[in-house]
Amino acid sequence: MIKVLVVDDDAGLRLSVRNALEATKDIQVDEAFDGLNAVEKVKTNGRYDVVILDIDMPRLSGFEAMQAIKEHDPGIIVLMMTAYATIDDAVKAVREGAFHYIAK
Repeated sequence: MIKVLVVDDDAGLRLSVRNALEATKDIQVDEAFDGLNAVEKVKTNGRYDVVILDIDMPRLSGFEAMQAIKEHDPGIIVLMMTAYATIDDAVKAVREGAFHYIAK
């Protein structure tokens, strides 16, 4: 079973990603509504295999959340996603430990 955490402040997008992932067998999906909530879940809910993080979120950005998540568990695969894709952000995301960068 692959355990995935989907993190976005847009509830509709979280639901869409969740539904798409859950249509595949052997994927368990959890959700977080912002970066701080994501870090809390990673630290308390056991190990996630993959975290899909939005970049622009309140309280804690995706970059800040990724840093805290990677400090807690460097083995977690982090995919960064944004509606405002730029080459600079993509390079920064991968340099800071993201496995991939996705434009919404």
